Amino acid sequence: MDVLRPVEHWAQRRGDAVAVRDDDGDLTWTQLLEAARSEATRLVGLGVRPGDRVGVLTANSRQFCVSVLAGFAAGAIVVPVNHRLHATEAADQLRDAGAVVLSHDETYAATAAAVAAELAIALRHPVPADWTGGTPTRVVRELDDIAVLLYSSGTTGRPRGVAVSHRSIVAMAHDRIVNDGWNRDTRTYVPYPLAFSAGILASWLATVVAGGMTVVDAAFDPGRALRRFEEDRITVFMAVPAVWQAIVAHPDVESTDVSSLTTVSAGGAMVTPELMRLLSDRGIRLSQGYGLTESSGVATALRPEDIDRKPGSIGRPMMMTESRVVAPDGTDCPAGEPGELWLRGPAVMTGYWVDGAPDPGSLRDGWLATGDVATMDEEGYLYVVDRLKDMIITGGINVVPAEIERALEALPGVVECAVVGVPHARWGETPYAYVVVDDDEVTAATLEAGLRERIAGYKVPRVIEVRRAALPRSANGKVLRRHLRAEATAAPATTPEDAIRDLVTRYFAAVNARDWKAFAATLHPEVTIRQGELLGASGVDDVTRLYRAIVAQYDEHEDRPTRILVDGSRAAVEITFRGRLRDGTQLTFPAFDVIDVEDGAIRTVSTWYDTQVVVPLITGAPAAVR
Repeated sequence: MDVLRPVEHWAQRRGDAVAVRDDDGDLTWTQLLEAARSEATRLVGLGVRPGDRVGVLTANSRQFCVSVLAGFAAGAIVVPVNHRLHATEAADQLRDAGAVVLSHDETYAATAAAVAAELAIALRHPVPADWTGGTPTRVVRELDDIAVLLYSSGTTGRPRGVAVSHRSIVAMAHDRIVNDGWNRDTRTYVPYPLAFSAGILASWLATVVAGGMTVVDAAFDPGRALRRFEEDRITVFMAVPAVWQAIVAHPDVESTDVSSLTTVSAGGAMVTPELMRLLSDRGIRLSQGYGLTESSGVATALRPEDIDRKPGSIGRPMMMTESRVVAPDGTDCPAGEPGELWLRGPAVMTGYWVDGAPDPGSLRDGWLATGDVATMDEEGYLYVVDRLKDMIITGGINVVPAEIERALEALPGVVECAVVGVPHARWGETPYAYVVVDDDEVTAATLEAGLRERIAGYKVPRVIEVRRAALPRSANGKVLRRHLRAEATAAPATTPEDAIRDLVTRYFAAVNARDWKAFAATLHPEVTIRQGELLGASGVDDVTRLYRAIVAQYDEHEDRPTRILVDGSRAAVEITFRGRLRDGTQLTFPAFDVIDVEDGAIRTVSTWYDTQVVVPLITGAPAAVR
């Protein structure tokens, strides 16, 4: 048995029902099977033998579906090619796979020709006229034979071929049917590339096994997607959060009937609470799922009834999948403790493609080490924290970028963000944040202030770069962190001394502007301040109250740093005070602060000044503080 068997099954039982729809028309189950078998004959005529690799380079279309199923019918391993790749990149992947034939459409004929110029490969351009009346070919493969060779997105380096068996695809589809209730009434919409695992496996082939209809579009457009939802009564749509953001922002979303949607989920990134709310207000209950190419595109899901109860969770493993959260020593982590997420089950890949075959060493006793950091709660619900490779180690402490990103996304005006680690002379690495905003009032200072109310000081990025332009993303919608990391690393270096000078400057600027929120944002949670022998306070709230009481005595108040000297984590600051009391008295006197910095925030301040001058002026301050 292989993945073509479900097509044969549905062609026998409901042959006139629509299996695939695109802009050029429909293919029923009977037509789809006939087209696949006829096209398989042409592949065999080009020399394709069981186990050979056949590339498919087309836009999302019925033609893609026929080409893939034709490969299965010929007994081949199908290698979907991302049509957004450069011809050289496509050739590299097909060379690694050892492909003997590349099926393509008219749109990508030039790319296919360029590929053929770089390696010995036969080209095949299937057209609908060839799909009927030909001699059928059907080579039956076993469940454990490889069905598809998918190349990972390559956001971290050279893409690797992921070998997925027929058994893995059937197991994944089984989980879709059990978990989400997919059946012959399912209508799945796929405007994202079918060449990706989310397209070919978790969406289309899962729908094939369930007996439903797949509607494909060559590209995503939010307005078109909304029309598809209503006109084709779509029940299933899965996308990255950026796609959902575009849908909810479209003017037609309010007037579109989306009541047919039953399986609506997001993957590839965490969904912000604001996006969840906006979709819910429009009748779309969005859940979070998790999967990767190595798990056939699906591994866990959060059931609709758990959305409110388990916010931020990716749910629990599908029926055919086991999971573990593993510590560095290989033991299971206790509930709530982060570790690497491992998966095992029939839907997991056979292995990475190495030297013409799946490498059995790709798995650890059948377990797939995902490279994602996760936690598991007492009920077995999983929460993805971050990628292991994205972990920032600053001063020996692990900082998870996703935690900072969630805190940023909770702030007003933030559209999207990404945090990366960059080299730091003292701490080894330090967080660097890119934040896209839609409000000119949102600045790096206001964002930092908001973060300091939510996360520890050592986690607050040393640099917050505010921008209007969207973050760079890969073809499957994931933020290209390596690009951002390279950009941040190439930015002019900020020394630890510069960072302290900047912090001290912001501290005094906040006092002078009487901006107490910005003032509090510069302070360590355990801050202590001593004003000569007169006044003292500890903690952010008490220190802020003290300064407010002092400044309140003046109509004009300015502490002007005239020189800032930095030694390690300590700053010595010479100050000139200028002020005007409420009775009109003008004052000017020198002062001197010693400021200690910890975790990027002010930990202690000790102030010295001429008590003969100052004492008579501020003796009322303690009473004001009380």
